[in-house]
Amino acid sequence: MASASIKLYLLLLTEDDPVKISVHRYLNTLESEWMNCNRLNSVGIIHISFFRPKPSKSKELLRYKDHILVTTAAKWALPKIYRSSKAIISELNLINQTIPIPLHLLLGGVGYELDEPSPHFGITTEIIPNNMTIIEAAREVIANSDRPINKEEIYARIIERGLYQFSHKKPVSALDVEINRHTVGTNYSKPGPPLFKKFSDNRYTLIDSVLYEFEGWLNSLSKENPELAEVARSHGIYNEISYKINRQYLSNNQQNQLDIFRFHYYLPEIDRADPQSLIRILPKFLLKSVVGAIDMPVRVRNVLYAAGIKKVLDLSDISSSKMLMWPNFGKTSLHDLSRSLVSAVECFSSSIDYSKPEFPNLPDRKPDLPLEDDSIGYQLELASSIPLKAHFQDALDSLNEKNRRIIECRTGYNGQVMTLEDVGGLVGMTRERVRQIQEGCVKQIITFKHWGDCITYKIEQLLIDRTTPLYLEILEVEDPWFKGFMENYSHLASIIGLFSKNEICVININGANVVTRIKAGDWDNLVATLRKSLKDKAEEGGWTRQDIDITLWAKLSQNGVEELLPLLWEKFVGSLQFESEDSNAKLIGFGKSAEAAISIVLAKAEKPLHYSEIAKRAIKIYGKPIDERLAHNASPRLGARLYGRGVYGLPHHNPIPDSICKSLQSIVSKIIQNGPLNKQWHCAEIISQIKKQLPAIPKELNHYILNIILENVENISYLNRMIWVRSDSGQSADDRIDIANAFTRILEDNGSPLKGSELRDRLSHIRGVIKNQQIQPNDRVIQIGPDYWGLIDRDIGGSKSTIEEKLNSLHEILNKRQKGIHISEVETYIEVKDNSSELPSAYALLNLAQRDERFYLGRSMYVGLSEWGSDIRRISVTQAVRELLKDMTKPLTIEEIGMLVEDMVEMPIDTALGNVLIHEGAIYDQGSHTWSKGQV
Repeated sequence: MASASIKLYLLLLTEDDPVKISVHRYLNTLESEWMNCNRLNSVGIIHISFFRPKPSKSKELLRYKDHILVTTAAKWALPKIYRSSKAIISELNLINQTIPIPLHLLLGGVGYELDEPSPHFGITTEIIPNNMTIIEAAREVIANSDRPINKEEIYARIIERGLYQFSHKKPVSALDVEINRHTVGTNYSKPGPPLFKKFSDNRYTLIDSVLYEFEGWLNSLSKENPELAEVARSHGIYNEISYKINRQYLSNNQQNQLDIFRFHYYLPEIDRADPQSLIRILPKFLLKSVVGAIDMPVRVRNVLYAAGIKKVLDLSDISSSKMLMWPNFGKTSLHDLSRSLVSAVECFSSSIDYSKPEFPNLPDRKPDLPLEDDSIGYQLELASSIPLKAHFQDALDSLNEKNRRIIECRTGYNGQVMTLEDVGGLVGMTRERVRQIQEGCVKQIITFKHWGDCITYKIEQLLIDRTTPLYLEILEVEDPWFKGFMENYSHLASIIGLFSKNEICVININGANVVTRIKAGDWDNLVATLRKSLKDKAEEGGWTRQDIDITLWAKLSQNGVEELLPLLWEKFVGSLQFESEDSNAKLIGFGKSAEAAISIVLAKAEKPLHYSEIAKRAIKIYGKPIDERLAHNASPRLGARLYGRGVYGLPHHNPIPDSICKSLQSIVSKIIQNGPLNKQWHCAEIISQIKKQLPAIPKELNHYILNIILENVENISYLNRMIWVRSDSGQSADDRIDIANAFTRILEDNGSPLKGSELRDRLSHIRGVIKNQQIQPNDRVIQIGPDYWGLIDRDIGGSKSTIEEKLNSLHEILNKRQKGIHISEVETYIEVKDNSSELPSAYALLNLAQRDERFYLGRSMYVGLSEWGSDIRRISVTQAVRELLKDMTKPLTIEEIGMLVEDMVEMPIDTALGNVLIHEGAIYDQGSHTWSKGQV
């Protein structure tokens, strides 16, 4: 059950900055913050309160710079070593509070000692005298509370108002005894006059307080779920108004249960199609949700994002009529939004048993403990002032030699945690006897020391409202009390497990050591149960990503370990296969295979992807390497179409509307049917024919997309490789004219080399070709000049041995130079000649080198060694200009720049340097006709 907690605040006032307020669990952290601030320009105020103070700035207080003031509440609650003045020296004004809070000067305990100041400050407000009894103070607080409150809240408010000065060692316990003594139906042997009534959750109200009758939805709750209604009444909730005021005092679980019941109560009374009506009754947890977490149509979510709506709460001030003014947001979108909000509540509601007042096994926030000298809270504070490692060493020193050795071995003190069996063999005892000694030592330490409780308390505080796992290795970062175990984290894990009475566990999840409340066996059972459930749901179909997220969260909630949700997702994310990335994407498979991963990538793809990208994305799903060739080969088998060189997508990626596709199918059918019977048409050639009949063709249309569009056209047949023919020609894929063979045949028939344009033109008479069709060399066809092609065995000068000798010489020269050679430089090193029957040309030699595994032919006809990779170890003109500008110290003429660039590239240049200079950011001065580098 969540209970209110008294908080320790430090307010720092400076002349120029806003008031800085920090909350502390321990006095040592408060002291540390004060010692590290700019004290000479700051006034510190210590305040203990149930609520966060909202001070108004007062220049009058700035005369106490380099000193700390304490409120009345703090004066009576701080340990005795913190001496405060008897005199009230000033006042603290709080926003929305009419009565100022008296302030005393802290005389000692924080690094300085002062004498009692003279009482020169006059109090202008009425202060309740501190002469009440403990029960009178309790009655005063309860009478002024607008709802029943527990003992911690009563104590906090007594301290805050200075109604009573506690001198008890355990003030909260003493207060509870006195209140119970005066409570109706008390079991005490010497009861006092009955003053209070107590609810089942230990909240008190005055005996004569009017218990208001439940109204509206709370009246229905009292009939359907009296236990939950009793919890509401104990927090002063009986109607809609008191619910809105006091809801904050419930635990998160109780709030959710009441919110959901209230939603179902009001839902039949409102217009479910109106988002505004829904917003007014939605559970608070849903109002805080981000839009992306709600299962809704993608188009609706996109409109909300475009309108700046990040959370559901952002919709609260936007009327339905205003929503309908958003682009692409009509009545259908409005209804879809409403349905999505209702579904989100129903989905979350289905995972909660709100017939009970609490979720089972879900721990709630623990209250901060009081700061009285000898109270448990003060003992914890003392334990917190000494690091855990020092506490453990002190505990070891208190044990006899045998027991010490057992505890050292069982906690891995020297590096390795030993089993009971191994320890027994080491010390000559049975396994059971070692366990008994260990249990006795731990019990003794826990009973007489408070650092064992401190482990649990500190880690519980770190786990409050946590949304990410708490890792063992960063525990000391989050709380320095755990420092000192960097070299032996297994030792720390063992100490935590043993001395927290196994309330806190350190378990290994996905290879990481996680500090949590769940035991390793329970975690494994949870994962196994969910794995079977998810596999079944994948076979049944219908579950969405959001359904799974809520289910996982609900299962973790039942164990009080919601912070493990990211790690639980990691257990399954590689096996869960969804149809898309949306939160409402359906689960379509559970398991792993390379082709299944590729199929998921294709289904999720927002556009056609290159097979290398498909492989890369599939690896993330599959969790293992996937060869790019597998992605290349599997994509067509999985229904993908070719959208570009190596680019695959599904039919729905076609950007051209169906109506236009049908028109194109009709036009192409007529073009092919009206052509020669045996003509083989390439898609690129077909597009050129379409343009003659339909100039305004879609800009997205290319030969790849046209090939997809023609798949189901009657009267034409596909011969593969984007070649189409008349169906009545009787041709099959075996009859397709191979371009490489066709080029060889054309060169043979011609009897001499040909320009590329002539080759393409002659090919177009026998089959369709792509505009600017690339001519690929093969075992006979080779490029012997710029766009000039011939046959190896006919059009290259020199014998086979001569060519082999030239290539060996080229290899030796490159090895010696250790940098590439440009085609224009070849004749400098090797004897070559154009149009010769005795010697190969430089062009032919480099193209022959490209076929030799020893060489690499790069761009711009630079040749290098294949062992260098793609680096021919020469810089280009652009790279040379860039380097020149970087080091330029004065303007240069174009002639000077040209000479320097030629030196850098080691060859004459014919590039227009002016264009390169402009592209690289250089500036031309028309007056001096010089170039200088631009501003960096």
